[in-house]
Amino acid sequence: MRTKLIGLLVLVASSLSFSYTYTNWTTMTGAKTIAVAPTIWGGAIDGLGSSTLDLNTAFGFGDKVDVVLNLSKFEPLSDFTWAGIEVMPRYALTDNFVLALKLGTDFEALELSPQIHLCKELDKIVLELNAAIDLSTASDFKEGYIWASHGVVYKMIPDIFYPFIEFNPYVSYGYFETEVNFSIDPGFWFGVKDTPHQFSLSLPISGFKSGETISVGLNAWYWWSFEY
Repeated sequence: MRTKLIGLLVLVASSLSFSYTYTNWTTMTGAKTIAVAPTIWGGAIDGLGSSTLDLNTAFGFGDKVDVVLNLSKFEPLSDFTWAGIEVMPRYALTDNFVLALKLGTDFEALELSPQIHLCKELDKIVLELNAAIDLSTASDFKEGYIWASHGVVYKMIPDIFYPFIEFNPYVSYGYFETEVNFSIDPGFWFGVKDTPHQFSLSLPISGFKSGETISVGLNAWYWWSFEY
């Protein structure tokens, strides 16, 4: 899915986060705000060669509009293979309901993914939900994934430590077969109170279908934001 910007910016602490759970994008970046969020999507712990590193940067142009750039996708443990770039403009219909369209390419095929991002924050609980369909021009849009990610967050220590769990079902479809599967991702969100520094860690568990082997992955993202 910088350094030149630093001299032009006034850095201001911000409490904004794109999510508490690992997978979801939820609230907007914020007006006149830039956020940097390097993200690791890890494969099974005993086979991290499938990991992907995303260099995400989000630009908030107003309270209702932002754009997320994944400047480079890398597979750092597989000879640091480059895997493409992504851009995702988003528009907030309300504070809790966001429409998004992700476009990505590895210069061989174009990926297209319309999405919705929902968030409901209560006193002690946060509910997060993303849903999307991922398509690729390489298959003339005849193959793809329909997926959702639902996260439940418990505010154990306000602004510092929130455990969460995600349930991530998906349907892959194509020319020959359709597959339904899911993963369960327990994890933790950490914040440094009154600063823009945030971190999320999760352990995606998959392989629940008959005949599959249970595997556990390791995911992490770091988030730093500032106003300009």
